[in-house]
Amino acid sequence: MNRLHLHIRRRDESAVISVAGEIDIASAGQLDNCIRKARSQYSPHLIIDLVEADFMGSAGLQVLAHASTDLESHGGSVVIARPSDQVTRLLKIDGLHHGLAVYRTVELALNRRRPDSSPQPAWRWRDHSSAGHNAPSDATHRRH
Repeated sequence: MNRLHLHIRRRDESAVISVAGEIDIASAGQLDNCIRKARSQYSPHLIIDLVEADFMGSAGLQVLAHASTDLESHGGSVVIARPSDQVTRLLKIDGLHHGLAVYRTVELALNRRRPDSSPQPAWRWRDHSSAGHNAPSDATHRRH
């Protein structure tokens, strides 16, 4: 069994939550608590860095969907950075990719909030991949 490790750090005007391990029904509550802590102590704008997440089940998806809805309704945001191929497939299967912006790097996710960056419509599935890299598509949809 792979334990879940979570780390919060502040970057610019966002809180970055680094996730390592497995997000399943047994550990989803830990992620939810970490998101709540990041929101209250760091920033209402969260970047969930999933580069070291080995697995995400439906309970993890529910935590992300709820956090996104809750934070958006209070002027915040949740974006995903560096999901694995497994997590990317799961986001697409669930349809959650229509409601969350997904970035290839944390830096690209941070740039979305900087005033000097080119304006981007909110909550889009972004493709910042190079040719031959299996990453999220560049479709621009929003989940309603």
